[in-house]
Amino acid sequence: MSPKASWDDKKEFITTALESGIDYVLDTVDSENIRKVGNFKVISNEEDADIYLVGIDGEGDGTLELKDNLNESADLAKANEAKNSGKTVCAYIVITDKLHEQLAVTLGRVVDYVILVATDWTIIPLENIIADLQKENVNIIAAVKNADDAKVAMETLEVGTDGVIFEPNDFAQIKDISNLIDELSTESYALKDLTITNVEPVG
Repeated sequence: MSPKASWDDKKEFITTALESGIDYVLDTVDSENIRKVGNFKVISNEEDADIYLVGIDGEGDGTLELKDNLNESADLAKANEAKNSGKTVCAYIVITDKLHEQLAVTLGRVVDYVILVATDWTIIPLENIIADLQKENVNIIAAVKNADDAKVAMETLEVGTDGVIFEPNDFAQIKDISNLIDELSTESYALKDLTITNVEPVG
């Protein structure tokens, strides 16, 4: 969630998420307050996070330069360190080019969750990453903007992603995506997890 948003503004979205059956929230500021609202699993780069996050302010989101030799990746080193200390780990990667796609696959072989963000999944094929990680013990989470994007992500390669993450613009969007997940789950799809990130006030 955006640190620009006040907790009062976030709380309304968080409460709606709880009422809609959403279980996970990504936030790097208000983890303690979020836990007071409901039984969420908080994804954060804080040490006491339920799921420890790498990639924010790193190579994953483009803050740090990603070198061609992925074995030298700072995000990979952090992920390995966190896993070795017994943490559940999530990697966050903005897929802007082939190298970041390869980083997602590399991290996906180490972490428990991998969040994939792309401006256009028709340009960066989601199915490539799903295929490469299909036999790995990792949950693939796709960033989406709306219910239509969520449906595409969860039906890609028939296997689909294990969940979606989205930045809500309004309360209706939260309910629409949550309802879609419920509908897909009744069509013999496995129930998928939802995550909210970057909540901002809309006026």
